[in-house]
Amino acid sequence: MSKVQHHTFGKKRKVKHTEDEVQDELTRLQEIVFRKAVQKDDQEVVDGSYDVDEKKDDPTPEKKIRAPAWEDEEDMLLTVDDVVSNGTENPSLRRKSSLPLTSKTDRYDKMLAENFRAIVGTPKWAKLKESTGEEEEFGSKVLRNASQLLGSSSTLSATMLNYTRLNDMNEKGIVQKTIITSIEFNPTAQVSAVANRSGNVTFYQVDGDKNSLLHKIAFQRFPIDSAKFSPDGSEFLVGSSYRASFQSLDLASNKASMIPAPLSGPEFNNTELFCLSNNGEYIALAGKDGSVAILTSHTKELIHTLKVPCKCVSLSFSSDSSMLFTYSVDGKVYIWEVNQRKCLHRFVDEGCLRGVSMSLAPGDQYLALGSSSGIVNVYSQSSFMPTGKVFFPKRDGCVQLVLGRKN
Repeated sequence: MSKVQHHTFGKKRKVKHTEDEVQDELTRLQEIVFRKAVQKDDQEVVDGSYDVDEKKDDPTPEKKIRAPAWEDEEDMLLTVDDVVSNGTENPSLRRKSSLPLTSKTDRYDKMLAENFRAIVGTPKWAKLKESTGEEEEFGSKVLRNASQLLGSSSTLSATMLNYTRLNDMNEKGIVQKTIITSIEFNPTAQVSAVANRSGNVTFYQVDGDKNSLLHKIAFQRFPIDSAKFSPDGSEFLVGSSYRASFQSLDLASNKASMIPAPLSGPEFNNTELFCLSNNGEYIALAGKDGSVAILTSHTKELIHTLKVPCKCVSLSFSSDSSMLFTYSVDGKVYIWEVNQRKCLHRFVDEGCLRGVSMSLAPGDQYLALGSSSGIVNVYSQSSFMPTGKVFFPKRDGCVQLVLGRKN
């Protein structure tokens, strides 16, 4: 059994205070009341244990608002009148908001932002947090400095780029309302070629002043999507996303010829993506399902077929034509040995969501990979060349550039 404790409660005793204690308590209460009355105008809440002088002496730290990491200067020049109008007949350009159209001279990006906030509001990810200025955003130094690529220069200014606008290259040609799909320069002469979707190719003598028209040729029922000069400048080869064959133009004899498809089947039903080796011996042609055909440049016959898991979006031969670089839509780069016909090395482009374009610098010093998000990663030679041990490029060999995203 548990023991029950009994307590006896008696009457509380009244504590008698002396006159000095009562007087001290009254004085303390008067100070609190009058202090609150004085500080009420300043809208400051003060309790009995808070010292106002300490608050005045303590400076409030200034709050800094983070600025946007990137702004497009062209967006600041674009007005509403440049994009939309009240009476437009194009439904894709009409405003889908019930907000009234203000002034046609207003900035178009601000109109879009206000329209979005009025309908959706400001999402959490778009709110700029307060910053004390001590921390630095990740990668800001890398994004604003290309010293690893360019180095120092005594003639080029770091803040200003001087250029001179020359006459349009196709100013003397016939202006046609068609899409220009390829512009190529002859590697051995001051001659350029402008090809369009209608199958027309125009050659110009490029001098920056007159740009004389040299020759025009039309490939019947052959929409041109890509075109290349041969390394010796004697042949002009064109491809199409609608045809499984090439069109070749001998510049010496001015004779055009059709080259049939190297392979039959659905994987090679177009010749849109191809590249030529620097020694003039090979042609690399990309197929639909990741197949890459290696052809001989002289007879256009098939030598071998390479295979990558995903669709290839870009091709490039090394400077000595011994290796072939393929860039897939999944962001993977494969380096192939042309003579041995095997993959020497592969790596994944860092942060790539969907691969778009690849470019190899002369001498294979740098490799630039562009993705659909507008990010261009530039890798140094030591980070991507096959070594037999490294399967992924080193982080210190990558420089990231941010470009404007194309909508």
